[in-house]
Amino acid sequence: MTWKFALNYVPTLQNLYCKSIVNNQVCPCCHQYIETTLHVSRDCLFARQVRQGMGFQWPATMADMDFMEWLRWIFKHTRVWERISSYERSHKVSRPVATSRWAPPPLAWVKINVDTGYSGPTNRAISRFIMRDESGNTMGSSY
Repeated sequence: MTWKFALNYVPTLQNLYCKSIVNNQVCPCCHQYIETTLHVSRDCLFARQVRQGMGFQWPATMADMDFMEWLRWIFKHTRVWERISSYERSHKVSRPVATSRWAPPPLAWVKINVDTGYSGPTNRAISRFIMRDESGNTMGSSY
C-alpha cells in the first residue's frame, strides 16, 4: 500500500476530482482542507489522532516536508522495512498468489480491477488497471 501513496495512486478526493469522478475535494473527516495524499496521511486531524493513539511523535519540521521527504523520514526513523525484511527472512515467509474469478459489477456500475508489482532489488514498482461494465466490456485500461 505504501507505494500507492508514494506514487499518488491513492483515490483521494483531489485525485478523483481531477478525473471528474467527484465534485468536491474537501476532506470529509476534518471539513477544512483539500483531501490530498499528504493531507490524508499526515495533516488531517484524524490522521494526527491515529498517530497519537499509536504513540508516534513527529518533529515540528515535518510540517514543511513534501510527501516524499516525509515518507523517507518515516522509513528512516521507524525502520519499517528492516523490521519487515528481518521478519520475512527469519520466518521464511512466502506470499501466496491469490486466485479468483472476475465477477461483474451491479447494473449501471463499472468495476476497476488493479494489479501491482514491486521489485526490491531494482526498487521499481508497476501497476495496471482495467475498467469494465456489467457485461464485461472493457471501458478503459492502463499499461
